[in-house]
Amino acid sequence: MDSELLISCRFQGKILADSNSMIDTRDKWALADVSYEIKPDISFQHVLGFGYSFEPTSCYNLMRLPPRARHEVLSLLVDPARGAGLNLWRLCIGSPDFSYKFYSYDDLPGGETDEHLDRFSIDEDRRYVIPVVKEALAINPGIQLFASPWSPPAWMKIPEPHWRKGTLEERIGGNGMCSGRLDPRWYDAYATYFVKYLQAYKAEGIDIKAVTVQNEPHHNWVLMPTCWWDGENERDFIRDHLGPKIQQSGLATEIWCWDHNWGQIHPARYPVTVLSDPGAAQYVSSIAFHHYDMVHVSNMGKFHSMFPGKHVQFTEGSLLWLWGAARLAAYLRNWSQSYVGWVPFIDTNGDPNIGPFKTKRTMLQPVVPGAEPVIKEAIPAPHQYPVDPALLDGGPFKAILARYDYYLLAHYSKFIRRGALRIKSTRKMPLLGGEVSFKNPDGSIVSVITNRRRVPMRVHVALHGRHYRFQLPARSIATLHLSP
Repeated sequence: MDSELLISCRFQGKILADSNSMIDTRDKWALADVSYEIKPDISFQHVLGFGYSFEPTSCYNLMRLPPRARHEVLSLLVDPARGAGLNLWRLCIGSPDFSYKFYSYDDLPGGETDEHLDRFSIDEDRRYVIPVVKEALAINPGIQLFASPWSPPAWMKIPEPHWRKGTLEERIGGNGMCSGRLDPRWYDAYATYFVKYLQAYKAEGIDIKAVTVQNEPHHNWVLMPTCWWDGENERDFIRDHLGPKIQQSGLATEIWCWDHNWGQIHPARYPVTVLSDPGAAQYVSSIAFHHYDMVHVSNMGKFHSMFPGKHVQFTEGSLLWLWGAARLAAYLRNWSQSYVGWVPFIDTNGDPNIGPFKTKRTMLQPVVPGAEPVIKEAIPAPHQYPVDPALLDGGPFKAILARYDYYLLAHYSKFIRRGALRIKSTRKMPLLGGEVSFKNPDGSIVSVITNRRRVPMRVHVALHGRHYRFQLPARSIATLHLSP
């Protein structure tokens, strides 16, 4: 097999640097800090993709860029040759917390209802989200999309005191979308709301692969769009309303259940309630997880063992620094078909963002004049600022910053293709190391190895009787790509 080794180490000024000359291929085992054998004949889950979110905050900033600069930034994100090749993107059904305003597709004056959804409209998405998605699809037609709501329209909701964060007096904006639960009398109308969204986007030339019923259904906060769901409610909604309506519409859109932290998988908990019901389970293809409770990642693997016929997806949670790159290997080793981060393009003022979770850091950032970014992980200038500043002339930003996190994710997303199979790799991995291996549809092998230690790590990889030895610098990541 022909070999390709790419290493990123910010302390050595290396970003996806060609390091093939470092490989020693003598046919014998040797002393190493990490030794593992790749076994392509033993496989696990397929890969669906890697990506981020096209939520209102990022799309608003992207649409403020001059057209050529926007094309460059989107190419950095989705182009598999020129950029990271991110090919799985999350959309929001209505607005999430990261937005310039809170809205649904059927906002009404207080006291009014719209049972037949006569006033349904996605016009707000046509301002920023839809143009960005269309341009991204033009650059990479292989992108797939899934979508999640943060709240139904306010007129469909009733108060919910369970685990509510904050008081009603603290409520801001949102036309009643902040906190509460869906009134069961509107289950059928809300299922129609989903179908109308899918059909409206399809009419725009945008197909949605999957939907989740609710982003973080055990989140009930008055400061942002949220909606409380119990497992029993989602079970009934999928079984009796959403599943049948999507099927009757002729759409091929999948349903992914849960869409919250992986700590909630005890048999008495929410996602098990949904999937233990055959009527609901027939419509559900995957369970979606977030990582914010930081319970051990092996819970995803345990869930796969409970329901081996359902796929596992990781649908929200950004991974930062080398720690995050190593953790991503663990997510993939625990049966996730995907990795999707959250908010790729907020400006250096942290705008726009009217929600309660504030940040001034994303993997790519437009730099606002006078709001210089805090950079704790400096990398060589051509990689730190990858867009020609001349393309930004006439716009509100003076530079586009790429953080180290962007390149760390690219070590996975540029090389592991959709449809790749995770394969067995026997290993003795030291503390602060991480590794995961895949076989691409073209037969090539990809192994991603991280070294979080303060000292170099000697690596020895065996495949089909051939040996590949190299030294991984301190605090670095490597992608070993072996072509058939």
